[in-house]
Amino acid sequence: MARKKLRRTTTTDFISSEHNLKIGEARIRLPDLVRTVEASSDTYTIGQRGNSSAVLMSYERAEPLLGPSMEPKLALVIVEQLLAGAPLHLRTPAVDELSALPIDDLRQLLFIDSLPLSQTQARKLKKSLKHPEALDRLVRRFALATSIANAREAGLYEAVEHEASNA
Repeated sequence: MARKKLRRTTTTDFISSEHNLKIGEARIRLPDLVRTVEASSDTYTIGQRGNSSAVLMSYERAEPLLGPSMEPKLALVIVEQLLAGAPLHLRTPAVDELSALPIDDLRQLLFIDSLPLSQTQARKLKKSLKHPEALDRLVRRFALATSIANAREAGLYEAVEHEASNA
């Protein structure tokens, strides 16, 4: 099986960013990298000579991938696809909520390419779901994440966080 070539994702929309490191650099920076992935949703791909060898991510992000059940894995894929730019405090409850859905609902949600959906798409999808309220909450989280991203882009989000930390 061929290994994936190292790549760097630079899209600022992705809070869940991926960084690529050479093995030697990762070895030197490991304590800092571990603190970084614990505190954020960053992912580091580690490799050598252009080949990926390992991935470093927080245990919280990896935990759904480790269990025997398929639902948490699908939930994580759906959230990472649809809420990729969302802060961790919005994505984590979304994964937890979607993990509790029946597999048929998850399969339906997996086919969503992006949010927001048109009213026609949303109506049609809701009819096929046993728990349509999960889609509503996913859409609301997307809207909130978009607002946060816009505020962050305008320099307002960090100012609010700074004021809150000084209070």
